[in-house]
Amino acid sequence: MGLDRHPELRDMYFGNYTKLVYQAQTDDPALDAKARDCAARLGLAYERRLTGYGDLAPALARVAGP
Repeated sequence: MGLDRHPELRDMYFGNYTKLVYQAQTDDPALDAKARDCAARLGLAYERRLTGYGDLAPALARVAGP
């Protein structure tokens, strides 16, 4: 998005946002920290939701077969 080169575009892109929601598939503290940093840089509230992989593993097991 070029915000590192053009920080003046931040409000144009994200001016109507109030929160950054990180939908985490894994419990990775490094990725959580990165998402928190992004929220802080954008001036947004931060929320983390652990979603996991849902039905991906069972679906792959069915396709792969025995």
